[in-house]
Amino acid sequence: MWNNFRYEFRVVAVNRYGPSSATNTVEATPRMTRPRAPTGLAITGTGDGRVELSWQPSPDPPVYYWVFFKSATSSDWYYFQVPTLKTSARLGYPLWNDQPYDFKIVAANLVDQSPASNVVRGGPRLLPPRHRPRSGRMATWDTSTSTGIRARRATFITGSGIGE
Repeated sequence: MWNNFRYEFRVVAVNRYGPSSATNTVEATPRMTRPRAPTGLAITGTGDGRVELSWQPSPDPPVYYWVFFKSATSSDWYYFQVPTLKTSARLGYPLWNDQPYDFKIVAANLVDQSPASNVVRGGPRLLPPRHRPRSGRMATWDTSTSTGIRARRATFITGSGIGE
């Protein structure tokens, strides 16, 4: 169906004895309006070169969402070239680690775009490794009896705990 185009409908029932009389004609004109803005935009995660966003949907489906971003020190907004139908996004390139960015979301339909959501600030961060070995053994020795050795303690990792 096309928006702002008038349609007329009648219903006829059919069974093994044939068709019924048609109902009265009714008219309908579908109208799609500008969507309202999504709300509750939040950064839900960051990591190496990525930011995860989530938001509450526009109350006027069906819509798709454009994700806009800008450097926190700039006034120029850019958008990711592919819109999403979801209410979350995992963003990467062209974002740089340890750089603050502003993000906002705009809902769109076939008629227009909504006003922008709230703006949130954050950015990708390169975090130190979170995993530590599960097991290890300490070896110690007395340097007075070892020639050329300057360390008193060394750690030898055993087990499969690395990278888990």
